[in-house]
Amino acid sequence: VLNTWSDINPCHTHLRDRAQAVKRGVWQAGGFPLEFPVSTLSETFQKPTPMLYRNLLAMETEELLRSYPVDGAVLLGGCDKSTP
Repeated sequence: VLNTWSDINPCHTHLRDRAQAVKRGVWQAGGFPLEFPVSTLSETFQKPTPMLYRNLLAMETEELLRSYPVDGAVLLGGCDKSTP
């Protein structure tokens, strides 16, 4: 479960609870859920614009998934600016 939850991003405040629900579902389906934090962007606080960092988010997510022996992934993102 790749989670973009962060205190600094108001769009993602609900993702902490959502990630727990996803992990319960993975357990119920017979899987072994692991939660990974990934970076997040906030239009409100980043100046001049978070657009400059979108590619960095995608690269971080791709490399994180490649570096661990995982069979699947659930990506949690709350805003169009930071969906992995």
